[in-house]
This record gives sequence, structure tokens and C-alpha cells, in this order.
Amino acid sequence: MLMKDYRKDELKTYVIGNILIIVMFSGLFKIFFSLSDETIDIISKLLGSALLSSILYIYVFILDSFIPSKLKDFVVYFPCGRPGDKIFEKIREKEIDPRFTQEEAMTKYQDIYKELDLISDRKKKHVFQNSKWYGIYQSIEENPTVTLAQKDFLLNRDMCIITVVILILYVLISRISKIYTIKGGALMWMLVEILLTNIAAKGKAKRFALNVIAKDIHKNTDGDFGA
Repeated sequence: MLMKDYRKDELKTYVIGNILIIVMFSGLFKIFFSLSDETIDIISKLLGSALLSSILYIYVFILDSFIPSKLKDFVVYFPCGRPGDKIFEKIREKEIDPRFTQEEAMTKYQDIYKELDLISDRKKKHVFQNSKWYGIYQSIEENPTVTLAQKDFLLNRDMCIITVVILILYVLISRISKIYTIKGGALMWMLVEILLTNIAAKGKAKRFALNVIAKDIHKNTDGDFGA
């Protein structure tokens, strides 16, 4: 399965759900139910069709492609930064994962720590750590535990970003359209979704980063461990 397949169905459903919620808060369901039974039946079939889902997914993919990775990282990780930026410093500070000890990690990555201690600039430290972490990830990226954690993180990250996009489009369309105005309920719903998906994405990103380290430390042992 390709990595992009993680969002093929879930993200389409998420987008359609948000559109229906906006329609509900905008009062357009009242217009919908005032239509004839025949018209309602046609609209219902259209909303449930695979064709509409595919079209929405195409637009979601296009919008997502326009958003630079750096902007996505800023939206999702602000103000904490990427987990990989500080992961080796965090490991040295305290026990942060029950699957490996500080001693195991410090011994495994002693060369990384030697290089890290020679860097004084904070931003360069972050770039160095993330680069080393990414190199480790590439060596075990096909591991099921790592792959699952990555997919969970990417899905939550994209839901957060797409909700921001939907919110911006909703506000813009409401300002220029005479059909309906901004509704507080819809606005609050999307803000809550952004908050929740942002928190979830941060949590999944941290888990993904730690899964890479844990699996790398124990990659020569038999069996596997929980994701």
C-alpha cells in the first residue's frame, strides 16, 4: 500500500462530513426539506454517490498540494517544533519511553551525542537532530510498527490542515456571497476540530518519532512491540 493511501477514504469522509455540518448550521437544510420528494431523492443520491466523493477528494488533493510542507509543519507543530528536532536532547534529559532506557539510547547513539555537543547554535542543533533521526527512520521505514504510526500522524496532520483550509474558504465565501452569512455554530465547530486534530497530530508525531528510535534500538531482537 502506498503511503498516500492512508487518506484515500478517511479524508474524503471527513471533508464531506464538514461540508454537511456547514450546510446544517447555515440553515440550508430547511430549503432542502421544502423541496419536492423527487428533487430530494435526486440530491440524496448525488450526495451519496462515489462520483461526488471522488470529485471532493480531487479538490482536497489539489488544495493539499498547494500547501508547502514548511507551512504544514508550522500549523501542526507550533509552538513546540517537530519531535525529531529535539529527540536526542529529550532522551538525554529523562526516560521518555518505556521500550528503551536512557543508557541504551546513549550507548546506541554515542557518536550522535558527540557531534551534537560540538554544536552551539540552537537552530543548528535542531536541524542536526532531525537529520540524524530521519536517517534512522529511512533504515527501518518498512517496519509495520513505524509505518502504522506514520500513517496515523499524517492522517491527523492532514485533517488539521484541511480543516484550516475549509475554515478559510467558509469565511471567504460567506463574505462575498449573498446566500448566507458566517454562522457562529459552524465557526466554533471548525475551531474545535482544528484544536482536537492539532493535539492528536502532535501526539501521533511524538509516538512516530519514538517508534523509530525504539525499533532501531531493538531491531536485532526477535518479535515486535506495541505501536
